[in-house]
Amino acid sequence: MAIWLPTLAEPGAAFIYGPSHLQIFSELLRRKLGGRGTIAYFEEHVSDRLRIGHLNYKKDRRGNPLPATGFELTAREWARLGELVLGSGSYRGHQIVPANLLREAFAGSQANLSYGLTFWLNQQAPNGREMDMERMLDLPWLAARVDLVEISRTIHDRMNKFALGCVVVLVVLLFVAVFAALAVGGSYNRLVRLQQTVDQSWAQVQNVYQRRADLIPNLVNTVSGAANFEKSTLVEVTNARASVGRVRLDPNKAPTDAAQLQEFQAAQGQLSNALSRLLVVVERYPELRANQNFLSLQAQLEGTENRISVERGNFNSAVQNYNVAVRSFPTNLVAGMLGFAPRPFFTAQTGAERPPPVQFDFGSPAPAATASP
Repeated sequence: MAIWLPTLAEPGAAFIYGPSHLQIFSELLRRKLGGRGTIAYFEEHVSDRLRIGHLNYKKDRRGNPLPATGFELTAREWARLGELVLGSGSYRGHQIVPANLLREAFAGSQANLSYGLTFWLNQQAPNGREMDMERMLDLPWLAARVDLVEISRTIHDRMNKFALGCVVVLVVLLFVAVFAALAVGGSYNRLVRLQQTVDQSWAQVQNVYQRRADLIPNLVNTVSGAANFEKSTLVEVTNARASVGRVRLDPNKAPTDAAQLQEFQAAQGQLSNALSRLLVVVERYPELRANQNFLSLQAQLEGTENRISVERGNFNSAVQNYNVAVRSFPTNLVAGMLGFAPRPFFTAQTGAERPPPVQFDFGSPAPAATASP
């Protein structure tokens, strides 16, 4: 900084009170030392030998130490410097500073006899021009450098704002990512629950169908014991039950293929029709209607048929809830990514929409009334 100061007088012609010459000397010494700091050099060769602790230097606006402006010492440390001066540079038997350097320091200059190299000699300074270094900092020659400082501060502020903006954007993106993850997780968990409900309902359907299949052998054995019973009806029931067994579906997982469910439903419908015809034929055999074993099997079969109807309805309701979730936005996005496909329903049998025909024969004459005697 001192190098930038204007030259007010030729060297040795005027006295200027200020540390500028010491700053220039410090820079020259630093270059002489090969770039080593003057503070480290002074502490190694002087202050450490005097057993003076860490020196607290005055600092500039950037926080850099200014050894030319002085440093703080305790009274005991000042006393050790006094011993060094009184001992002509020697302290406790060790020559720390050359004696001739101290003599030159205490000898006044031509410009000011009361001020040596770095020591005030406690004398009046006649005609000595004094100027404080601190006031030199406000001279106009520093305006250009101040502008550079302001530009640097502006760039620094903009970089801080940019960094703050990046942090805000990252926080927003992180919030969006967390929200999206929670939404996807919630949709996935809901689809899993609905899928489990569908599979559970399918297992119940399989249970009641299996219950009906288990009743058929006993029913056939009981009916076949009747005299002259129609063998073709029994064969039809037996074949229908066998066709049901040939349709292989996972009993614990609802089918995803509509064709497989239709095949299963067709086989079960064929068995239901065969059992209905069997019960109709049984009406012509009074001995079977009086058989307690047959009546018990018939009651169990009727109850199973009712249970099949209920469980099929529960299954269709579960599939409907599941399919609505799979096809609804935004759950359909999660379902498409994670492989949740729609499930088929049980459908009504062909012709079930038509009511059974009812015929009344009004053309036949009524039987003649018998005359009373």
